[in-house]
Amino acid sequence: KKMFDLLLENRPYRRETKLTVASVEESQPVLQQLAFKLTETGQEKFTPKQGSEWIADRLAQVQLPESIEPKAFLKEIQTVAGLLAGEEGDLYEFTHKTFQEYLTALEICERYSTDYLLQRSDNSDWLEVISFYAAFEEATPFIEAILDDPTPERLTFAHRIVVVEKSKTQSSVRERLENQLAKTDLGEQTNTRVLLEHRFRNPMLQYGKIFVSASITWAEYRLFLEDQKSGQFHSQAAIPAIEYADQGDQLVNNIALTDAQWFCGWLSTQANLLPDKKVYHYRMPTKDELRQVSGSPFRVANTSHTLCIVREQVHPGYGNLINYLANAQWQEADKETENVMLEVANRKEQGWLDVDSIKAFPCEDLRLIDHLWLKFSGGRFGLSVQKDIYLNCGGKADYNYYKEAFEKFGEAVGWRENNSWNFQVDITLKSAEGYLPSMVGGEEGEGLFSHIQACEL
Repeated sequence: KKMFDLLLENRPYRRETKLTVASVEESQPVLQQLAFKLTETGQEKFTPKQGSEWIADRLAQVQLPESIEPKAFLKEIQTVAGLLAGEEGDLYEFTHKTFQEYLTALEICERYSTDYLLQRSDNSDWLEVISFYAAFEEATPFIEAILDDPTPERLTFAHRIVVVEKSKTQSSVRERLENQLAKTDLGEQTNTRVLLEHRFRNPMLQYGKIFVSASITWAEYRLFLEDQKSGQFHSQAAIPAIEYADQGDQLVNNIALTDAQWFCGWLSTQANLLPDKKVYHYRMPTKDELRQVSGSPFRVANTSHTLCIVREQVHPGYGNLINYLANAQWQEADKETENVMLEVANRKEQGWLDVDSIKAFPCEDLRLIDHLWLKFSGGRFGLSVQKDIYLNCGGKADYNYYKEAFEKFGEAVGWRENNSWNFQVDITLKSAEGYLPSMVGGEEGEGLFSHIQACEL
């Protein structure tokens, strides 16, 4: 929707050009008819003559100061809006198939019934249209149809629109789907993803906002390592020497703490694990939480040596910070850390933290900010990392300013070089340990280090 608002209305205006049909509310229905006809005929391209015939009646309904011929409309959509490509060999097509599928789904929502798509649910050419339609309306009728004939291919599609894309589905139908997915061979990777999703929907222990998972298997951990290998996640976890591919059902054990933190970071990128639209983060359990898990009716052998994960609901204000860190957008995350800390301390107007606000800063929030930086950087960045470096440089956690120690700290984390403070713009995981976040800069930094120590980070 945002893309069409941009391409049909905002972009032409900013380019000092103009579509004859200047309103997205008027031009988009014409394009919906075009996309619908193209999808219905199973064509990938169309001639200007054919397209003109498809849109003529719809275009005629638009009230304009001056009329526009269908061929001229198509030409403007190509040259000004950029939604159509071609006219090479007298043929057009949508610049991206997704545009066509989106518009087709909207057309069906507005002018047809769900039955129209149900009759085409076995046709792979219509699956993406159904995916969009299920997001607009509801997925339940399509999932019921799939469960009546649950082939692996159809179930994989159902899993995508219900679990991954989170289309609205009746709870009873969703439960039936989950049960069917659990007993169907969908291929090793999909089966493992279903298992991971099931694990995070069925808590081993849950109290308040805290959720502790059962121990993670090597098959589930391998999904994370494969995303790392393909570059889909920026982690640098060690690849186990064992043949973990042959130990799918075995529990992950004895991995490094930094690798476990990387795994927690990766889990935050898996939106299909979330039960709702609230903000969550994943972390390692505390000793007390582990004791409760070990003593629960769902006890797992050697819990302290296996990989259990806590999923914890946090304030919505942390959503942007989690997203920036998950995508290794370090500068944005650094700035957002400052925004969050000023918001928590009620110092947005002042734009900085004084010693009194630092002393009053909630340890719970300080701990969460540190956890987030640690897990998304593999333990390289974080407030506790900086505090340890500062103390090793001769600083003291007593809320006083020690210039020599702080300058040594600046040199250690890469903020200071040749007796000059120089905070770099280009930040990567190869930057010095403790380089981020930069909120501790300035003389108030010592106060923050002292409070970090007091909060036992």
